[in-house]
Amino acid sequence: MAESIFSDRPFLDFLANQGEDLIQQLYESQHCVIAVIRMLPFAVQQCLLQLMFTKSKDWYSGNNKMWQQAINSLKLLQRLGILEGDLEHENLRINLDFRMNYIASLLTSVNKLSGLTSHPLDDKSQKSANKDLLGKSIARWESILCYLALPNETPDKSVSETTRSLFYFIGLIKGTKVSPLVLDQGWPENIQAFLMTLREIGLIFIRKRKDGWFLLTPLLVEITREVGNEEITENSTENKRGINKNGFLIVETNYRVYAYTNSTLQLAIISTFAEIIYRFPNVSIGLLSRDSIRRALQTGITARQICQYLRSNSHPQMQQQCSSSIPMQVLIDSEYDGRAKDWWTDYRKTIR
Repeated sequence: MAESIFSDRPFLDFLANQGEDLIQQLYESQHCVIAVIRMLPFAVQQCLLQLMFTKSKDWYSGNNKMWQQAINSLKLLQRLGILEGDLEHENLRINLDFRMNYIASLLTSVNKLSGLTSHPLDDKSQKSANKDLLGKSIARWESILCYLALPNETPDKSVSETTRSLFYFIGLIKGTKVSPLVLDQGWPENIQAFLMTLREIGLIFIRKRKDGWFLLTPLLVEITREVGNEEITENSTENKRGINKNGFLIVETNYRVYAYTNSTLQLAIISTFAEIIYRFPNVSIGLLSRDSIRRALQTGITARQICQYLRSNSHPQMQQQCSSSIPMQVLIDSEYDGRAKDWWTDYRKTIR
């Protein structure tokens, strides 16, 4: 369970591999405690809240079945340094700083907890913000995604050196490391860089740097919003059946790719590993070939990434048809993964 959770939540994987001193330092902050709790799966959050106000011995003796079902969740919390003690003897306790900061955050207002205050705007600024808030954030986000999908050596003015340096540092792109830009303002240097990065990718809106205020964009609210229990249950049911409602790709055994989308970003991604041969108002048709895969491999894309993209974005109808007779995972693995990996092997032989 823990490995699958870490694959979906890379920050938790990063946190689990840090030293005790760093983890302890993070849990001394109310902001970090709240952020970590929000990243935990729903079931793990429930276990954490149970232990927050109930001793593990009382919980174990009262309902042994519940304890056994929660073992995986408890192991995850233990790896993150939130739980201390021995699972075998049911002698668990929550990290004291983590517990106290969580309880303190419940008694603190949102504005005080975040350290931000509401700023009144004049009519001109309000009208400008309402006009640009959603449009500019979406435009910035699309620009960043296009840059990640098709990075090149030519300097892109729409993406700052600070953001490119960040993507390089975390391994999303390859290239030469560049020095980050520093803003000459009254804020601390690390806060300046962080806010400008959020602005760069469209998560906050700053009309002018000298204003000293910013707005959270709808994009940020949508990304970080809490998911209700009903939606969690629905999504988990769909995931168990392996069906992605937002899929738009149909891949045939003759290596033709049908993309039912008008997104220029998605078509640009597909064009990196497939040759687009037809384009219509609501569908584009591409062809996977040895040359197109080789071209993708030369840009740093791997065979696994191509297959993962095709799998995760496959059309719901394709998933349902495949699941009725042959599991979709097996079908894609046998047809496309095998061929793409063969081309990958050939490519590596040629560059040696």
